[in-house]
Amino acid sequence: MEKMNGENIGVLPFKKLRKVKDLIYFDGPVLSHFNDKYGKDILFYWVDHNEEVNRWIVLQITPQQLNDYLEQIKSLEDIFSNPINDVFYTVEIGDKLE
Repeated sequence: MEKMNGENIGVLPFKKLRKVKDLIYFDGPVLSHFNDKYGKDILFYWVDHNEEVNRWIVLQITPQQLNDYLEQIKSLEDIFSNPINDVFYTVEIGDKLE
C-alpha cells in the first residue's frame, strides 16, 4: 500500500456514525453513505488495502451534492474535487474495525 502524506489527527471528527447504505458494492462495500449524530452526510470510499487494513477516503458532503450524485448530475470526481472546507480524510480500518 502506498504511503500517505498528511497530518495524523488521531480520530475522525464525526461522532456516532450510522451507516445509511452502500452506494457501490462489488465483493464488498466500495462507496458507503453514513450520517453522524448531527445528521451530516459522510461518504466512505474504499481506495486500497494490504494484508492488515483497508484504506478509505472519508469526506463530508452536502445534501445537495449527495442528491446530485444519486441523480447522476455530478460524478464522484466532481464531489471529491470540491470537499467541504477543502478537507478530506484517509482512514485505515482493520478486520476488527479498529
